[in-house]
Amino acid sequence: MKLGRYELYRSERDAVDEPSRYMRRLSDLAQILDGIDWVLAGGLAIPLTLGGFYRKHYDVDVAFPVEEFPRVEEAMARAGYYLSTYFPMSMFGRMRFAASIPVRWESRLVRRRPRKLKFRELPAVESEPHLITEVDALPYRIENGRFVTCDGRYDFPLERPLVGHRLQTSRGHQIACLNLHYVGAIKETIDHPKHTLDLKVIRNSSVRQAAIAKP
Repeated sequence: MKLGRYELYRSERDAVDEPSRYMRRLSDLAQILDGIDWVLAGGLAIPLTLGGFYRKHYDVDVAFPVEEFPRVEEAMARAGYYLSTYFPMSMFGRMRFAASIPVRWESRLVRRRPRKLKFRELPAVESEPHLITEVDALPYRIENGRFVTCDGRYDFPLERPLVGHRLQTSRGHQIACLNLHYVGAIKETIDHPKHTLDLKVIRNSSVRQAAIAKP
């Protein structure tokens, strides 16, 4: 349901594009954020690092230093996206919704009360819709040797390089993938079957790498 630029979204979402389209989506994102310090932080970092897809992915998670927030928002706005946050809601205690509210990076809702942020695609007027319709934004700070997201969800020590893998798109743009060690640290905080599967894949890959490295 849409009320101007205020929207109500069901918590349940339909399946997304097939894996063959992911690289096109990520290539579009890399082009939008070209020249900005960002890292692919969600589950998509796993197949891009390991070289194979094993499940469907519903969104794209992008982490960036909080100092880059103005540039990220400007680049996304030029590409046809707006920044939003949301307030969980329910009806009759059973049907769950979220009210999506447009915000700016410097707004009081973002600065004074950090919460989950998402870039959503503006309704297409003349051009075709993007392959990517939603991008979760994770602005972060490095504090006392720790990686801390501004929404307060993730906080862990920087024991390894933040970027674990880099690849270049066919258009010449780079995608940096969050180190799988930290992807696993994030997944461990969320109780959901897809995150359980992701953790299993990460652990199996670590075991294989250790076996290869063993003399």
